[in-house]
Amino acid sequence: MLRQIASTLLFEDADDVSPFDWEAACAAIAHLSAQNPEKKQRGKIWLWAATGRNSARLASSSSHAKYIETPDSEKTEGRLAKTYAIDTPILFLLRQEGKADKGWRDTPFYWPVIRAQANTPTAIFATDTVG
Repeated sequence: MLRQIASTLLFEDADDVSPFDWEAACAAIAHLSAQNPEKKQRGKIWLWAATGRNSARLASSSSHAKYIETPDSEKTEGRLAKTYAIDTPILFLLRQEGKADKGWRDTPFYWPVIRAQANTPTAIFATDTVG
């Protein structure tokens, strides 16, 4: 699912955004989902899809960032993650309506947001290794 979303997100100027490692995101979900203490639940994730996001593309003038960076909120998605993502990670798919008057390309798209489960064992994750 993440790989399908990756192909829909286009950036006008690569210098405006930090590169995102989609393979690392997929690997992180695979790793997190393998940590469930119940063997039957390993390899599974929670999926939460929401619609109706109408955020502006550009961050407010008081922000340190040029573009909005957090499509999720602690009030909504944070509460859901605390309720459901106990032993299983959760992937939020947040539909941004993408209206032109908000600075987008006048087409909807989905923000993928990964939240680790509360009972995640400590681990070190690296995309590059030596040797």
